[in-house]
Amino acid sequence: MAEPPRMPPELFRFATTERADLHTAVLHAFAEAAGRLETALTPAGLRTLLPAGACGERDLAAALRKLTAWGLLDAVFDHASGFGSAEAYQRESVQYALTERGEAALAGLRHATAALSSSGSSSGPSSLPSSGALHTAVLDAVAERLRELDDLLRDPDPDPGRDRRVFTALRELECHLDGLRADAARFTAGLRRLLRPGGPEPDANVVYLRETVAYLQEYVTGLDRRRDAVAQALEAVARHGVDLLRTRALAGADLPPPRAGQDPVAAWLEERAARWEALRAWFAAEDGGARRLHDVARQAVVALLESLDRIAAARRRPSGAAADFRALARWFAAAPTEDDAHRLWDAAFGLGPARHAHLGHADPELVPAGVPWARAEPVEVSALLRSRGRTERMGRTGRVRDVTALRAERRARAARERAALEAAWSSLTTTGSAGPPSAVAPASPPSDGPPSSGAGGPGLSGGSALGAAGAGGAGPSGIGAMRLSRLGELDHDGLGRLLDLLGRALAEPPDSTGFRRAVTADGRIEIVLRDPEDGAVAELRTPEGRFRGPDYLIDLRAPGQGREATPAAHGRAVGA
Repeated sequence: MAEPPRMPPELFRFATTERADLHTAVLHAFAEAAGRLETALTPAGLRTLLPAGACGERDLAAALRKLTAWGLLDAVFDHASGFGSAEAYQRESVQYALTERGEAALAGLRHATAALSSSGSSSGPSSLPSSGALHTAVLDAVAERLRELDDLLRDPDPDPGRDRRVFTALRELECHLDGLRADAARFTAGLRRLLRPGGPEPDANVVYLRETVAYLQEYVTGLDRRRDAVAQALEAVARHGVDLLRTRALAGADLPPPRAGQDPVAAWLEERAARWEALRAWFAAEDGGARRLHDVARQAVVALLESLDRIAAARRRPSGAAADFRALARWFAAAPTEDDAHRLWDAAFGLGPARHAHLGHADPELVPAGVPWARAEPVEVSALLRSRGRTERMGRTGRVRDVTALRAERRARAARERAALEAAWSSLTTTGSAGPPSAVAPASPPSDGPPSSGAGGPGLSGGSALGAAGAGGAGPSGIGAMRLSRLGELDHDGLGRLLDLLGRALAEPPDSTGFRRAVTADGRIEIVLRDPEDGAVAELRTPEGRFRGPDYLIDLRAPGQGREATPAAHGRAVGA
């Protein structure tokens, strides 16, 4: 096992001090200047790159001294330039630049920030991995670069242009491999956090879980084919010789001149050899990274499908006391401290409510402030506070309204409505006078003579009492039976009441004589009805139009009026 690298002790000390924000901002300012190819900055030039009001001159000077002492910055004095004053010399003669340690610290800071920002998008331990990805396009790009190297190495003649293309293709291949390994590592780490014991929570995003399953299934489906394509391309390049590949790439690399005591060529070739072995280990070996990634993705698909089944079963399961207690047991097991468990107990069972804790005694002077509540006299708790958790709000009594005029107006309106109702019933009453039903005279006792049948059927002949009633008056028997058509013209309200009476009567079964009886809802009017035996049709006129229907024989009267007359009296009255 290779020995892990040792880090300088002062490399990341700038991120642990009280002025860590200022130190980080200074390093980022130097990185921004390096992007514009400015290798050194004066304090005045550095201030223009810092956020406005970030620090004063003394704070900036102290931060520069600290970073220089830690080996992250290098201070260079410019003695060649001319300065107009001693203050200008002191202010502008010193220039600062990033050292190699400073560049390494800045690179580590950027990498850590990127990793934290990508993993910070997770909403909890059960959220899906979002910082890594499995790009099939990267596998295709690796195979294409290998095929390109195979084509370039087929020509054995040295060519500077082709050597540069070999170097470029090799560097792109290494970059693709680095990105693939980093993304796969982050993705598998996220899957491991997701697939911890117990699986996702029942309230997890099911749609997101299903999309992740589809994503992994699609990747696993094409991984075997792409891995075989990369392995074949690796074998094709290896047949030309890996040493030839590195030699051609070195010729096109244009390395800088070596420093004293250093051999950049040997280090470069050693790094290329290590990268090539990592590539072969990923794709050519039977237990390489691609195979392990395939196994991890396939296991993740199975585990996620099982989690989806558990979530679906938990959501379908009806809620009951047993399920509630199991959920409560899980919450108790997850309580971090015993105090949290006690609070959960109080919240779940409500055995120790504290709704009365804000109440005081009627006379606070009788209970000193130092007396514990357990020894103090009990306080009175209202029923509303016990049942609803809130106290009554006593407000000022409202003013009593003067409703004398309102009552008078309502009485007058009720009298008008009663008069209109009496008039409507009077217009429909057929027995007795034209007055209201209460003024209708009682009917005469029935006659003992035999019934007779006229041209119009029983109780309908022209010479009978019913015939007289049909002409508009009461017959000798006193029963004001009449044809419905004799009503002639009615107002709209009267027609509505008549139809209500007819509906009530028709809803009743006929008695042995064929008559139907019904009473209004208020019991003020009784209707006696018989179907027309001649099939006649009545037509009533209203302001809204005409109404047509069977020409029933009807008798409208007060309840009990003429009750002593049997239904057969209508027929016997004809032969009287």
